[in-house]
Amino acid sequence: MSKKLVGFGELLLRLDTPGHERISQAESYHARFTGGEANVCVAARRFGVTECAIVSQVPDHAIGDACLETLNRFGVDTSSVVRQGERLGILFVENGVSLRPSNVLYDRSHTSFRNADPEGFRWDQILTDAGVLHISGTAPALGAKVNRILEDAIEAAKSLGCPVSFDCSYRSALWGIEEAGKAFRRLGEQADILFATPEDGRMFFGVDSEDPRQVIAKLAEDYQVQQIGYTDREIESASVNSLSGVLYRDGVFSLSRSHRFEIVDRIGSGDAFAAGILCGYLCDWEAQKTIDFATAAGALQHSIAGDFCLVSADEVGRLVESSSLRIRR
Repeated sequence: MSKKLVGFGELLLRLDTPGHERISQAESYHARFTGGEANVCVAARRFGVTECAIVSQVPDHAIGDACLETLNRFGVDTSSVVRQGERLGILFVENGVSLRPSNVLYDRSHTSFRNADPEGFRWDQILTDAGVLHISGTAPALGAKVNRILEDAIEAAKSLGCPVSFDCSYRSALWGIEEAGKAFRRLGEQADILFATPEDGRMFFGVDSEDPRQVIAKLAEDYQVQQIGYTDREIESASVNSLSGVLYRDGVFSLSRSHRFEIVDRIGSGDAFAAGILCGYLCDWEAQKTIDFATAAGALQHSIAGDFCLVSADEVGRLVESSSLRIRR
């Protein structure tokens, strides 16, 4: 594909307790790097999108270096990441098991990204030849400066004819429902591709209906988005879930089959799903192929430690075509 995927959002250091230990027990942590939009870029690159770029700001020291080197290793372009500020945001993770769900604790105040200067991003250059700009709902939760950068990015995207993808990704630890709803409605008006569940439609966009399909159809009509994607999760325990996907495009609902799995890591599955949808969009796949692929990618992500969906398009395709778990050799 000649057009690229560009993501804008905060890059973070993820620290996991060993195994299923609580934070109060942990004497060491496993360090990885993450960020919703970066996760999407890594996954899309693995799926075959030839150009994926992340736009952000990280400190100009060894931890910032390690973060960008990690993304570079997975084929993500970091040339538009500004090097400035003092600290990278952190999330501490307790991986759940059985009756205890996973738990995330944020340490994201006074980070390099929150204090980014809007004048430091040349969006007319960054988005040249871009096929889509992807952002998530965590970005507008991070303050006035980040919101100004978002406005500039979307304005440039619209002027260049670059579609905008917005994933609600509501995080209650970052802000409240009312404040998030105002931001989501504003961003929804600019989005071409939307990731939102029926619950999001009711809670943040004010769609008044108990019928999930009516909520999504009304949301697409009111905000004039090209398509809406979301997953439906069934939770047997913190260790066993099932996942199916829905894509609403051109007035038609396309549904995937359900995948049942045991969980290695719960975090990052939504980003893998979003990457699958965006890959289908950039490749001009028909709707059923897109939702089948995206849902299988999201399901597979649960088998991988860390936020990055480190599977190939072929591996996702094999899950779509068959549930066989025979050893490949």
